[in-house]
Amino acid sequence: MLKEVPLIQEWLQERGEVGLAKGRDEGLAIGRDEGLAIGRLEAARMILIKVAEPRLGAPSPRVALLIEGCTDLERLIRVTAEISQFETWDEVFPVLQAPSTG
Repeated sequence: MLKEVPLIQEWLQERGEVGLAKGRDEGLAIGRDEGLAIGRLEAARMILIKVAEPRLGAPSPRVALLIEGCTDLERLIRVTAEISQFETWDEVFPVLQAPSTG
């Protein structure tokens, strides 16, 4: 009954438009943040391989899959920074595979 009053109809429409705009903006922000996070991970994986290849050679398919599946950005960065401590990809494998601590 109240929804039939023109002023209330106008108010409800405005609220709906505001809600849609707010939802769209929030969705875009979430999508942007997720996209940036994915981009950072992809970049860290690529940099790890590029930095390590001159020293360790190309990663084996097993290590390449592990790197591709690693979603711990800090771990990827740490391994890249410490790559001079490794002699083979087999030494890198357990460090990438280890469960996250905290």
